Amino acid sequence: MAVLPAPQDQLYVYIYPGQTKPRIYPLGGDVRYLISADGNKIVERRQMHKSILESGAPTGKGKKLVAGFHAHVFSDLPEDTDVFHVLTQDPRVPELIRTEHFQYQVLIDGAITIEKVRK
Repeated sequence: MAVLPAPQDQLYVYIYPGQTKPRIYPLGGDVRYLISADGNKIVERRQMHKSILESGAPTGKGKKLVAGFHAHVFSDLPEDTDVFHVLTQDPRVPELIRTEHFQYQVLIDGAITIEKVRK
């Protein structure tokens, strides 16, 4: 769980799965709540990813993970926790995110690149 400041003295509260295995990094099953400035009301609830994916160190000698990949169905934008996922891995690897209209890449410094998907 994480709590971060939001506009208008509100708070973002993130609920996401914790890491339970070394070098395996879960992504998904996460929700973001926007909490009122007085802390008494949930202003907004946003489901960011539905299922939980586990990524991390590949099995097999000589194999190296060079990037992760997942698709978004709830929106056409990367989520906050997509960046968090990249920044908390060790070693960091980029994450490719495919939406209906775009493909994004979260780079190892947290920057996001975008390209339009051709149909």
